[in-house]
Amino acid sequence: MFAFAIWDATRQRLFVARDRFGQKPFYYTLQNGSLFFSSELPSLLKALPHLPEIHLPAIAQYLSLQYIPEPWTPYEGVFKLPAAHWGLWQAGNWQIERYWDYGYEPKLSGSKADLAAELRHRLDEAVRIRLLSDVPLGAHLSGGIDSSVIVALMAQASSQPVKTFSVGFEEASFSELPYARAVAQRYATDHHEFVLTFGDIPATLGKLAAYFGEPFADPSALPLYHLARLTREHVTVALNGDGGDEAFAGYPR
Repeated sequence: MFAFAIWDATRQRLFVARDRFGQKPFYYTLQNGSLFFSSELPSLLKALPHLPEIHLPAIAQYLSLQYIPEPWTPYEGVFKLPAAHWGLWQAGNWQIERYWDYGYEPKLSGSKADLAAELRHRLDEAVRIRLLSDVPLGAHLSGGIDSSVIVALMAQASSQPVKTFSVGFEEASFSELPYARAVAQRYATDHHEFVLTFGDIPATLGKLAAYFGEPFADPSALPLYHLARLTREHVTVALNGDGGDEAFAGYPR
């Protein structure tokens, strides 16, 4: 995953790009013949002489989808560089093109056993290559199937105990910590937890609004903020099971 900008001093042009799935953010705006860009919306807005007007169609999208889809932001004339796109800025001209797209044609064939073995191989490989890092690594662990599989594969591939991080709630009926603890015990991880209380919520909401810079209606952002803080106290990068339900049809509806 990446978002970068390269200035070509010889040709006097700027080349920018964003990773295929848009995991790294990239915001930009064109103002009076200049290109402003940043990885965060709040910092980009601070660089502008005036706060842009609210972009009402983007707000309508938010009220419908509970987030603002790219390339829009809440502000007129301020955009997200779409995932899997590059941009070129030269002599006041701005050009954007897609460099990658999904392939939907099935390429696998074989028995169920063959396909299961292929899936296991790909999961093993996906985890293994992400363990090649020059910074401390860990994993977010909810105790669900997705994150538990990731932790199991990390434990199998690592010679040291995996550092795992979980967040729970003081209301026991909402907390998944018992499941996370069971997985952590099974794979002998170096486990860390944070319990979110009702008293944590007001201050957290204000911080999230400042960090996001735009409306985002995901209630899991509250516990994930504290999970990220806990994680950063011990490691720099954490693997998680996000996307597992989308990939394996895990949702019951």
